[in-house]
Amino acid sequence: MEEAAGIPLLQTNSCGEDFAEEKNPITQMSRGTLKERYWVILWMFISMLMTSVLWAIVLAVYLHPARSNQTIYEQSPVAKLASLKQHEHLIDGSLYSVYESTYKSYINAPSRDVDALWDGLSAEGSEVVLMDGESVKFAGFDLAKLVKAPANWTTRTGDLYPVQIDVFHQIHCLDEVRKQMHAWHYYPELNSSGFAQKTSPTFQHWQHKNHCLSILLQNIICHADLDMVPHRWTEWSKLPFAQFSIKKRCTNLDALLSWNKENALSDIKQKWSTIQRPESAYVWPGYGEIHPDN
Repeated sequence: MEEAAGIPLLQTNSCGEDFAEEKNPITQMSRGTLKERYWVILWMFISMLMTSVLWAIVLAVYLHPARSNQTIYEQSPVAKLASLKQHEHLIDGSLYSVYESTYKSYINAPSRDVDALWDGLSAEGSEVVLMDGESVKFAGFDLAKLVKAPANWTTRTGDLYPVQIDVFHQIHCLDEVRKQMHAWHYYPELNSSGFAQKTSPTFQHWQHKNHCLSILLQNIICHADLDMVPHRWTEWSKLPFAQFSIKKRCTNLDALLSWNKENALSDIKQKWSTIQRPESAYVWPGYGEIHPDN
């Protein structure tokens, strides 16, 4: 009895065989089945995870660019403030009938009326608006390195920063190219020695024109319009003729002009010529020009 009492329970049976090593078919089958199920479930989980990741990559590649561009437009501080919406617009791509096209008034011979149209389209004289710091910072600028509007410039409170909406500068530059096309009318004093001296007024003239040409080129390259221009057979051409009149998604420029006019800084020339640089202001070297390659 004492020896039996000293035998650890559940260790051996009456035959001295270990229960832990006993070959029980039912127990062994159950353990094997559970093990197999475990690996099947694990493999299914890994497969589903990999499939989800793959689809996420595919959707990001094919859908994100378009969605991202729309998001950037919708989140633009200017688009929000001016309540801008995009709309479908048919471009007038007239070539041989360009003088009868939708924008014929802008390409007519030089006149005060034509100049007034271009000045209005480029917000000439009212191109500077005051923007709150949060909006300017959202656009990616360091507020500490920018000009802050003096308090006496406006009745609005808080830190405000003078900015221009880039499209108006681009239209201004296009107008400068237009004027150069009619140099005989706008610049009768110019001659072929425009590049003779860097300090001459004519050099500054060409410097401005080339700046504008560069700005327009870079913006066209930047936006890289991907809309397709198909070709058609036409009655008056033996060769395929490009269909430049195509539909595009456009910003409502009239709404933007209206907002810009309502928020434009008044007496800009007087304010700009009398503003004083604060002692604590960040001063950029030279003219503060930034070159991507430098």
